[in-house]
Amino acid sequence: MMALVAAKTPQRAAHRLRHRLGTRLPIDVITTHYPDASHSVLLNVAFPPVAYAALTASARRAQQTPERFLELTLHQALAEHADHLQVKASRGIDSNAAAARAWRRAGWAFLAGLSLIGFASRLPGWGAVLLILLGVGVHTLGELLHAAGSFELRYNLAPAHAQG
Repeated sequence: MMALVAAKTPQRAAHRLRHRLGTRLPIDVITTHYPDASHSVLLNVAFPPVAYAALTASARRAQQTPERFLELTLHQALAEHADHLQVKASRGIDSNAAAARAWRRAGWAFLAGLSLIGFASRLPGWGAVLLILLGVGVHTLGELLHAAGSFELRYNLAPAHAQG
């Protein structure tokens, strides 16, 4: 979500945005910064007091800082999710023809996912959020199919001595 808020200072704009959003979102990503030299992206995230208390309690039980606990939890969840999805998406892609079919399905998934995201602008509030999440999910499926087809073609089209 991107929002424009008129204010004389960035702090005032952030304050107005937080006030306007109230408790509509479970988290509040106030700013993002472009990747640095090590390709890390910094997100400034603000949690409501109840969510922060739960996060702090879980981190304390794990004997970690809340920041480290959240970082490790997100990394683990994303890695498991991506690994599980990639294995499922690449099942049955074992020839050049199957890889080409995966690429075609990926193209349709990209089209459908981005169309869903585009249609979200016509819906109010949570309907738009849900449609965007669905669109991102469909687009992600397209990325997985594209990657699976790409790997299969890469290894089938390269001569055996050139594969590493």
